Amino acid sequence: MNQAKNNHVKSEPTYNLPNDTAEAVKLLGRIDNLYLLLNRLSCHKCTKTGISIEPHGYPNSLCRINAPCPQAMDKRMKRLAESLPRKIEFEYKPIDKLMIGIGPLSPYSHISLMSLHHVYGIPYIPGSALKGIIRNCWIQEKYDGKEIIALEDHMFQYFFGVRANENEVAAQGKLVFFDAFPIDSYTISLDVQTPHFKTYYENKGERYPTDDQNPVPLYFPAVTNTAFRITIGIADPEVSNQQIDMIKRMISTALSDYGVGAKTAIGYGIGEVKAIGSC
Repeated sequence: MNQAKNNHVKSEPTYNLPNDTAEAVKLLGRIDNLYLLLNRLSCHKCTKTGISIEPHGYPNSLCRINAPCPQAMDKRMKRLAESLPRKIEFEYKPIDKLMIGIGPLSPYSHISLMSLHHVYGIPYIPGSALKGIIRNCWIQEKYDGKEIIALEDHMFQYFFGVRANENEVAAQGKLVFFDAFPIDSYTISLDVQTPHFKTYYENKGERYPTDDQNPVPLYFPAVTNTAFRITIGIADPEVSNQQIDMIKRMISTALSDYGVGAKTAIGYGIGEVKAIGSC
């Protein structure tokens, strides 16, 4: 009888931290740095269904509404871009939601992680991801999706570089992709996906997808109502205006038609794109 009662009592969270640090975290309450919160401040809770691993302050702690961004970082990225001969800038704003970096191993059974700056804890789009998105768009639009043909085109090699092989010497592309950060502020909300046949998927079809299996909600942090500054430098002062116009068209097509991040096939990451300027 006592055991049945205890199963319905939630215990105090237990942190994998030194005791004095754990006490300090409890006193602080809300943690502003989301990277620190998700990757360093997990806690264990005993619930009626077993042990649950959650971030500190979950679920309210994961949501951010119009949170400010460090202006010094934006200025630093501008100075880096201005050190190159030419640059192109866009404003990119997802129409609905953006899921970037979803998929890394997570300590949480029902919460996925996302790409967050490891120092500032804010969402961002890595420059390598932007390069991959725009490179793929270029291949699809100009070469009908045939990468082999693209790699033989000197213009494609000029912009994106080429890897070393038995016939080619490695060469660096002239386009330099900077990490993209929110312009002023950002908003993060929790999106949810609910698989209804968890056991069926986990056992790779060994058990039939029957209705007696309980649906298990999976939560994803998603960026919404946030504008990003997309900055791309060009490491060649001799690039022509015609080539710059072509680069702009491809960037706009990649961000507005192909999308950024995960779940682009169902509309995530598709955005509105506006040219800020070029020089």
